Amino acid sequence: MQDLKNIKINPGYKTGTVSVPSSKSIAHRALICAALAKEQSNIYGIDYSDDINATIEALKIIKKNKQPIINCKESGSTLRFLIPVAAALEITATFTGEGKLPERPVDLYQDLFKDKGVFMEFTNNKLPVKISGKLSAGKFYILGNISSQFITGLILALPILDEDSEIILISPLESKPYVDMTVDVLKRFDIKIDKTPDGYYIKGNQNYQSADYTVEGDFSQAAFFACAGAINGDITIKNLNPNSLQGDYKIIDILNEFGAKVFFDGEDLKAVKCENLRGIKIDASQIPDLVPVLSVVGAYAKGETVIYNAGRLRLKESDRIRATCEMLKSIGANIKETDDGMIINGTGGKKLPGGLVKSFNDHRIAMSAAVAGIWTENGVVIDDMGCINKSYPMFLRDFKGLK
Repeated sequence: MQDLKNIKINPGYKTGTVSVPSSKSIAHRALICAALAKEQSNIYGIDYSDDINATIEALKIIKKNKQPIINCKESGSTLRFLIPVAAALEITATFTGEGKLPERPVDLYQDLFKDKGVFMEFTNNKLPVKISGKLSAGKFYILGNISSQFITGLILALPILDEDSEIILISPLESKPYVDMTVDVLKRFDIKIDKTPDGYYIKGNQNYQSADYTVEGDFSQAAFFACAGAINGDITIKNLNPNSLQGDYKIIDILNEFGAKVFFDGEDLKAVKCENLRGIKIDASQIPDLVPVLSVVGAYAKGETVIYNAGRLRLKESDRIRATCEMLKSIGANIKETDDGMIINGTGGKKLPGGLVKSFNDHRIAMSAAVAGIWTENGVVIDDMGCINKSYPMFLRDFKGLK
């Protein structure tokens, strides 16, 4: 991890062009699909980060060892995607993790697998967890308001079982774009997933086919630059797909609802400062990763911004609702925590004082704090930005590279 203690972000107008890294979410899925194919695949455009490296190392270990011990580091995607995959392959595996990951729930799989031939052993529903047995096909009933990572994990695993399976959602699906993304990536590796009125039908005995696949740019990371442009800049963002299925594509619509000027010019996304940002209401159920940086925009808008349906953020790398509120309070923002989100009374375009902020060892909090710093009186000092290695190791280089 980079030594990035007490990083100062000076106030100032940000202008220039940045090329964002490839989508971490898509890369996880493409790598797993490639590993499940019998022939060689070529995955292009991957940008390496701690999370992506965790998936790559996990896949190597699964292929080499009969009873692997898989350290998922701090990557929830690695953990939740590979538990059902290992079970479908009848691999006895022990999954461990670091940071806050051991506290993030995986016991849902215990409920899903209890009559499907898989045994899970862990203490107090926390990592490490050992799985054994072979996953059986069948019907899997699952709440739609849990992390979509569980549903993606099943969708990755169930096609390679001998019989057909069905995922039945017993409540509306949140973070649906992430599941749509999974289905789209699998299609590129010749796996067919059928949507049903209440979930997904997955034919068994399918074979992952090798593919050449290029991972598109990441809207989750582009959001930091788009928000910076809207607050105090004129920024062009490259390496994005204008027709992307990524849920965080919604950053464009949400910023424009704030009153910002964010738009595609050909294949480049442009974000230009708006003097009259206005507070809005944001349902975060489909775009949870955008909440910290959208809160920064709300802090500079006129009037009240309310973010709700974000309760799952309490189980991320930090309690991301609390961490976002503490980060913004520490630089002078008027923000109040709610059970499932936050209420922000913005400055109406005035600068915040700035100050020392904690990153809470959470990459999205650290990068959001950097965005907040460009429209302050005194800048911000972020106690530790080493956590950006989790998803975007070159963020500071790219952010400070803007003039």
